[in-house]
Amino acid sequence: MIYMSKLLSTPPGVFVRLLVHEMGHATFEKILLHDSSMPHELDANKVPEMLAHFGTGVPIEKGELSDLGRRCQKIHAYWDTMSARAKAFYRAWLTLREDDGKHLLGLDLWQDPHANRLSPGQRRRYQAGKFDEFCAEVFMQFAMGDLYPHVRSVLSANTIDPDVRTAWQNVWHVLDAVASPILGPPER
Repeated sequence: MIYMSKLLSTPPGVFVRLLVHEMGHATFEKILLHDSSMPHELDANKVPEMLAHFGTGVPIEKGELSDLGRRCQKIHAYWDTMSARAKAFYRAWLTLREDDGKHLLGLDLWQDPHANRLSPGQRRRYQAGKFDEFCAEVFMQFAMGDLYPHVRSVLSANTIDPDVRTAWQNVWHVLDAVASPILGPPER
């Protein structure tokens, strides 16, 4: 099921992009994660923060440790069930999300007089904050043709950190393998 906002001033082309973004949640993300919901701690990259709780010296209430242990087990079990492609995509996101998404592609979709929009920087931070939003956004960028020139320029730039280049290369390979069958052959 796809939910769309009622943004009256959304231009038709932007509406299509937002619809494709939402389709990324409903198709690409579901296929990549084998239709299972990612634990919040992984989706929002809260695992390091959660694990750091052990070493803070702050007393842990009785029962809290067992709750934390159960969450860690659930997260570990989920990770073990993820496909190699999903893990590669997730690891790429961890690299690209650094510094508020500095290495992500943020698009300026339109100027809305009512401020119902995200600037390129906000779109990068939005993707950096949650893995599921990264999945949907790069699906939209891939489907709409925005991602190819970006990835091509990143891969050809020797000034870009090799880890960032590798991350984008891995993102492209996963999108090509998982998103391309969803989208079908390109029109000629």
